[in-house]
Amino acid sequence: MKTFSEICAEEGTDKAPQGHAYSFLYESILKPKREYIRNLLEIGVMEGSSHRAWEKWLPNAEIYGVDNNLEQLKNHTDKERIHYSQGDGYDRFYLNKLYPDTVWDVVIDDGCHLIHRQIEILNHFHDKLSSYGHIFIEDVGSWDDSFVPGSMDIQKAKEFLYDNFIGAKEKLVLIDSTMIPRMGHCDRWNNYILMYSN
Repeated sequence: MKTFSEICAEEGTDKAPQGHAYSFLYESILKPKREYIRNLLEIGVMEGSSHRAWEKWLPNAEIYGVDNNLEQLKNHTDKERIHYSQGDGYDRFYLNKLYPDTVWDVVIDDGCHLIHRQIEILNHFHDKLSSYGHIFIEDVGSWDDSFVPGSMDIQKAKEFLYDNFIGAKEKLVLIDSTMIPRMGHCDRWNNYILMYSN
């Protein structure tokens, strides 16, 4: 079986070692439960490369993607275990209509990277996770958010997310992925992931 990093590199997602190297983090956390993960939702689709990587690495999971623009998606057709929806992945009413009773094993926000939207994902999904579920908010502090002054300062971004999170704050961990060994370097982002774990 190929590693998740190898699959990410093949599919061309920026989660690969040549990009953010988030693949190492995901593999270290999710590998022990890889066979048990039943579903994964990733907000932000782009060309669908990470969704294809997840589908290859998680043998029993249904993979869902939401984006307000699916035009960039390669081969815009649902595969057997990959399902795309076009809409606002930060609109809780839309999400509740789309997935009314779903209990999630993994939720990833790799969408707009605006911190006032990232907190909406945390607050919407934290009580919709399975007993071993996770939420991963990628690229925290990477975009200038006019709604949150100082949002590109990682300490201010962290304080905003922790202060406005309505769930159990002790379950939040901010991870600096620059501490992960990598083959390349992606300097476009601050490379922080906020993780919530049940």
